[in-house]
Amino acid sequence: MASQQDSGFFEISIKYLLKSWSNTSPVGNGYIKPPVPPASGTQREKGPPTMLPINVDPDSKPGEYVLKSLFVNFTTQAERKIRIIMAEPLEKPLTKSLQRGEDPQFDQVITSMSSLSEYCLPSILRTLFDWYKRQNGIEDESHEYRPRTSNKSKSDEQQRDYLMERRDLAIDFIFSLVLIEVLKQIPLHPVIDSLIHDVINLAFKHFKYKEGYLGPNTGNMHIVADLYAEVIGVLAQAK
Repeated sequence: MASQQDSGFFEISIKYLLKSWSNTSPVGNGYIKPPVPPASGTQREKGPPTMLPINVDPDSKPGEYVLKSLFVNFTTQAERKIRIIMAEPLEKPLTKSLQRGEDPQFDQVITSMSSLSEYCLPSILRTLFDWYKRQNGIEDESHEYRPRTSNKSKSDEQQRDYLMERRDLAIDFIFSLVLIEVLKQIPLHPVIDSLIHDVINLAFKHFKYKEGYLGPNTGNMHIVADLYAEVIGVLAQAK
């Protein structure tokens, strides 16, 4: 069984990596729609996604190199999947592109993160939350999740808001998929209560009924809420 103390040895380098990555990533209201990705079935789509170059100090520990490489891979593949989602019709359910079993490479990355969580779960959770906040442009811990659109939005603004909502929900979909897998390691590597509370609070923000909301993302909101319910179920079994 792994030590109950958080290893934490890779956390600073991973956060630095995420910060540099976020400078070129679409975040919050500053999102610029990327070029449409190549259609599935082409040679480019079949090949593995291009990873960012990794600069590792020669004196780095082997474990640090492995974990940093894994997070680069996760971030790269997550960004690729988000770009695909943004190029799809609003009416297309997120499950068509993001559900488990659709992308064996991404499934393998999540499985690897789950395996490594046996040894450094608190650090992985904190780093995942850091990635999630940067993707959403969130710095305030009290951030309240809510749909971006309102019935008073103008047509062009409303369409843009719907698109950004879809991106937000795709991020939550990916984030919850990873949480479901890594939190299964709690019996092997206990986590401090504050991190558990962060997970629970985020989940319950997605359970709240969005009164008066009517839009193409309603179904995806329910899908994401169901995934967070699965996250809570994993926590209940692990505790």
